[in-house]
Amino acid sequence: MPMVRLVYFSTLTLDLKKDTRQDQINVILRSAQLHNLEMGLTGALIYDEKWLAQILEGERADLLQLYKRIERYNRHTNVALVEMAEAPARYFEIWSMSCAERTQTSLSIFAPFFTQWPIPARRNACR
Repeated sequence: MPMVRLVYFSTLTLDLKKDTRQDQINVILRSAQLHNLEMGLTGALIYDEKWLAQILEGERADLLQLYKRIERYNRHTNVALVEMAEAPARYFEIWSMSCAERTQTSLSIFAPFFTQWPIPARRNACR
């Protein structure tokens, strides 16, 4: 089966009274890493104080199943599919899920997948 890449943006709705943004992003990251490993998916997420973007790679049926779950998560709203298309190879093949806070450097790495980001860059990274 051909490998497919799915890219989406969403608006974060994290509860900052509960934990720090970084703590909540780390929970999302760990959950994604475990789930993606089980499903044979790879990818990366990039975030800032308001937005989250995720790139997922794998078989179309698995990506569609996961995307339907992602749309229902309460950690974000306004989930918008940017692209879902066949890809010649995995770009993130060594990561079940990589993570970076949006900076000029991380944007340059993700540039092939995002033609624009909704707001200007900041600094820091996932732990």
